[in-house]
Amino acid sequence: MTVRETPQAKAHRLLVTGALTVTSVNGDTIRATCRGDSATYELGHHPRATPPWWCGCPARVTCAHLLALQAVTAPQSAHLEHTETEERTAA
Repeated sequence: MTVRETPQAKAHRLLVTGALTVTSVNGDTIRATCRGDSATYELGHHPRATPPWWCGCPARVTCAHLLALQAVTAPQSAHLEHTETEERTAA
């Protein structure tokens, strides 16, 4: 029986092998490329897109490429919301 690699394990492998390249960051807009097993995909984050995280691969659910990108980036709005919550809690 063949054991399938989980998306989380594949995301880790993509990061360890250097398959993910963040090509630009401008505020909350992030663009990257990722060498998958069969092709290189463009992916990223844009706060006004639906959904905001996107990947050009054929996966219908959150893919390993996006999990890898999310592991190494954080949109500014998410950071600002977290910081504001910490400041309110500390006050």
